Amino acid sequence: MIKRLLILGGTSEARLLADQAVSIFGNHLFVSTSLSGATKAPKRAAGSGRTGGFGGADGLRSYLNENKIDFLIDATHPFASRISSHAVDACSSSDVDRLVLRRPAWKAIPGDHWIEVDNTMAAASILPTFGRICFLTIGKRSVTSFSNISNMHFIVRMIEKSERPLPLTQYETIISNPPYKIEDDELLMKNKEVDVLVAKNAGGHGAYSKIAAARNLSIPTIMINRPLPPTGQIAKTVPEALSWLDNAILK
Repeated sequence: MIKRLLILGGTSEARLLADQAVSIFGNHLFVSTSLSGATKAPKRAAGSGRTGGFGGADGLRSYLNENKIDFLIDATHPFASRISSHAVDACSSSDVDRLVLRRPAWKAIPGDHWIEVDNTMAAASILPTFGRICFLTIGKRSVTSFSNISNMHFIVRMIEKSERPLPLTQYETIISNPPYKIEDDELLMKNKEVDVLVAKNAGGHGAYSKIAAARNLSIPTIMINRPLPPTGQIAKTVPEALSWLDNAILK
């Protein structure tokens, strides 16, 4: 009997997981990846795919039941707490086995000057005390928290160009896709005369270059800590998730 896996995607790990699950489990597992639609042209993963929200926990629960999903792996961005919370509720009431795939958070090392805060509003409240030119790398959905800061110039890096002007007084945008290189980010920060970096602690390798570049240039980093992870079993790597999936299929 073919089992059915739903991956809540949005990360490079989700795409790699889907590709390897299809390759390893072949005709024994139907793999589908769901993306939130945050980007217009996301990289496709192996297996089936869907885009868009579910309509909250109730909508996700209906989807799981209607599509006879056996397993769900939450491989969303570490800051996508809403969909993760919906997955907890939907799976617990639908008898669907659930795993969270979360890459480890970054850790400060000697040479880093991190100022850790819990959210974007806290970051915005202290930002003007650290400089006048900010490299803002938190995604376009979160920039609203910085809209009341009028005495700073923002360098905003995004994966896709925003359809509307950003709610910032002074800014310029850089459209670029990860992975990034340390030397490129160092050059960018030097050329733009950046004196403070704002980042979310997303973890992983693709966007770590800015953290290393800020360290090398002695630029302070306002680091936004992750929200608490969802309850349940957590895998830190794709191989760990595949091992969990293998055991779940054999049950």
